[in-house]
Amino acid sequence: MPVTPFHFGAGLAAKAAAPQRFGLLAFCAANVIIDVEPLYYALTRQDPLHRFFHTLPGALIAALLTIFLFWILKTVLQWLHLSRFVVKAEISPPGVWLGAMSGAISHVLLDSVVHADVQPFAPLTRSNPFLGWFSIFEVQNFLTLLALAGIAGIILRSVLHRSKKAPFHE
Repeated sequence: MPVTPFHFGAGLAAKAAAPQRFGLLAFCAANVIIDVEPLYYALTRQDPLHRFFHTLPGALIAALLTIFLFWILKTVLQWLHLSRFVVKAEISPPGVWLGAMSGAISHVLLDSVVHADVQPFAPLTRSNPFLGWFSIFEVQNFLTLLALAGIAGIILRSVLHRSKKAPFHE
């Protein structure tokens, strides 16, 4: 993807599907961490743009870095007695692990489909068997639809949750 936020569509859909189990912020953070690499290479005009963090081993390291940063965040929030203001799934270890790992792996796989310089299985092989499966337009549209479905799902869950709490009136 040329822009990280397209990747967030998959995270929004996952959050709508499993709101108590999925860390959307960790999903997004892992995606941003991965895309710092091509941003740096683009700004310094170096090719290729997609390097280590756009491999599966690099994605694993980005996910572990994300998990570590969220562990620090949770510790600080607890120390400051602010953790009650954060949705539990966003800082719970299982939610963070699921969000970070799925965010990092999906990022590499989605970019592998549309970017010729992504080598998902490096250093084992430089080949990219996913390249060209779909056009960048198709992938962006798919992720946009996932985002819209995820937002709709989150809103629907919120409305249904509120209606269950509202007192019954005749």
